[in-house]
Amino acid sequence: MGIDRMDQKETIIIYADKRYQRLYHGLDIEGETIGFYPFRGASAYIEDCPADVVLIDCGLKSQAGLDLLKEFKEVNPHIPVLFLTDDDSREVATKAFRAGARDFLPKPINLTELKEEIILLLRLKRSVREKRLPFIPMVGEYKINLPLNLTTKLPVFLLQAIRYMEENLEQKIKLDDCARAAGLSRYHFTRRFKKYLGMGPMKFLGALRISRAKVLLASDKLNVSEIATKVGANAVSTFCTQFKRFTGMSPNTYRQLVRKK
Repeated sequence: MGIDRMDQKETIIIYADKRYQRLYHGLDIEGETIGFYPFRGASAYIEDCPADVVLIDCGLKSQAGLDLLKEFKEVNPHIPVLFLTDDDSREVATKAFRAGARDFLPKPINLTELKEEIILLLRLKRSVREKRLPFIPMVGEYKINLPLNLTTKLPVFLLQAIRYMEENLEQKIKLDDCARAAGLSRYHFTRRFKKYLGMGPMKFLGALRISRAKVLLASDKLNVSEIATKVGANAVSTFCTQFKRFTGMSPNTYRQLVRKK
């Protein structure tokens, strides 16, 4: 699969030292052509890159990998890059996302999961234009307190899933719906979501709904029953139970406290 120059259409390109390239020899994806290029001197191969997806495996050379990632994205901003490394530190992960990585994958990797992510990413890449944007909560409407600062850059699949949740809070949202919005399988989406946000997607969704309910309760425009409908609760009793679980008080008690303030 490896060649010396890009003289044919390679939909997947892997930059890695020879000792790491063998890890990907089982990465056979039907209908896709995979090209291997050396990590050392990879700058010579990034111009006019024909790939739909790129993998950078920098091994233990995290800084060199980050430098290559930055250089690659400057030349090919439209091509998604998966960043693989033996260094799983949070600092390296943060720098990789800031440099434009589509995902950060510390090794050892599961080849089946990697293959699945590449296939789904190819589908996404070919159906919509790849676009990285900072996620900005709808602070004009409500604000949510979570263990991660959501104004930082997140992987595209997370942005898509969170925006889907925000836009459909009044509807019944299932885990499969969120995974579909992210372009990932249910299992892979849940695992990745927990990794980056520190909680499962359904718990996150619940937090979003309670945050919106707080804002609505601070206004006199809607009663509790109407607010329950606005945040997707199938019954007022269910909404009140969930609200108390998150806040430690009932919706009416919260409204009274807000009015006093």
